[in-house]
Amino acid sequence: MRMGQGEMGRGNFNAISQRRMPAKLAPVQAAPVKVARPARIMALSGAVLLLGTACASAADIYTGNDGVEPSFDPVASSSIWSGAYAGLYGGLDWKTVGVMGSQDIDLNHAPEGGIYLGYNQDIYGPVIGGVEVMGGYSGASGSNGGYKAEQDWEGSLRTRMGYAVEQNLIYGLAGVNATRVTLGNATGTDSNWTTGWTLGAGAERKLTDTITGRIEYDYSRYGKTEFETGGPNRDADIGGHGIKLGIGMQF
Repeated sequence: MRMGQGEMGRGNFNAISQRRMPAKLAPVQAAPVKVARPARIMALSGAVLLLGTACASAADIYTGNDGVEPSFDPVASSSIWSGAYAGLYGGLDWKTVGVMGSQDIDLNHAPEGGIYLGYNQDIYGPVIGGVEVMGGYSGASGSNGGYKAEQDWEGSLRTRMGYAVEQNLIYGLAGVNATRVTLGNATGTDSNWTTGWTLGAGAERKLTDTITGRIEYDYSRYGKTEFETGGPNRDADIGGHGIKLGIGMQF
């Protein structure tokens, strides 16, 4: 009888325990988080690196510098201009002869030509200095107010100061000059040499290692000179502008 009660008591206890214990909750599953695998990271990094290398190589091919930035060396640029040189020139002049007591005479734009000799020396960095002798023949002539004027031989001694930029030389010039002028009228003609000064500027370029080409502008003014023509003597001066093209050779 006691054993029956014990079993009954254990049965009641189990029933009560089952009623008090809560039902088992279903486990909550978290959303999966995708983590990049090391292999994927390495592959992506390699692709980026390969793309960057290809772009850099393409830029080098496009610019043609093999990855080396071009540089300008002013000392090397100036040194290619140092030394002696000689050349030929041709051009046009716009000159006027002023006759005292008469009307001015505009000379026609006859072509001129001649030779030049000089020497350049690099002074400091890209700065170039030099001296040059130029001589030639003009043949310009004109008439007005009963007088006729002609210009034939001319020459100049000038200094040049320039700035070298790679294969180019930009320069200014100043010096003294001389020319022969003939002035006459119906009763007499006289020829004299007259001297003066010249100023100008130009640009010269290396065409090869030894051949150069240039273009130059100059303004010349000559002093008054007395001419013994028929009747009273006349003072006359001459001045004007000129454009010259030249080709030279360095020694």
